[in-house]
Amino acid sequence: MKTTVPNKSCSLLGGGVSGFVYLVKDTHENDAPRVLKEMFQKSPRSIESSRNEIDILRRLTDRYPSENIVKLYDSFEFGFNKCLVMEYCEDGSLESELSSLEAQQKTMRLRTALSLLKQLASAIDLLHNFPDTIIHRDIKPEYYSNFQSFN
Repeated sequence: MKTTVPNKSCSLLGGGVSGFVYLVKDTHENDAPRVLKEMFQKSPRSIESSRNEIDILRRLTDRYPSENIVKLYDSFEFGFNKCLVMEYCEDGSLESELSSLEAQQKTMRLRTALSLLKQLASAIDLLHNFPDTIIHRDIKPEYYSNFQSFN
């Protein structure tokens, strides 16, 4: 599926109850790949949730950049929805890596698992030491994609 939003060309990556996620090419940055997350604004709670997410990602990206937390490049409104333009992590998610290993009846090397845990702990530590203390309540393998190589 292809669609167009201002200055971005999109391919649908996935979606759910709260919105859609697209792979986009940022025409202002030599067609650099980005993720565009479109968040539906259906209720006061979803509006507040999207405002908080944008605010937190913007402050983290601007003041506390980390290779272990996805970067926010832009945010804007599209119709009634909020959109975030974020870093694209080409290596896929930890969930896809674990599924691939399971399909091959392999296990992850201990050194790799420890490296991934160290990266995750570093990101959580940054969030917990953020001035307003951020608690991420939905950590799961499908969201863990900004990792350094699985080698």
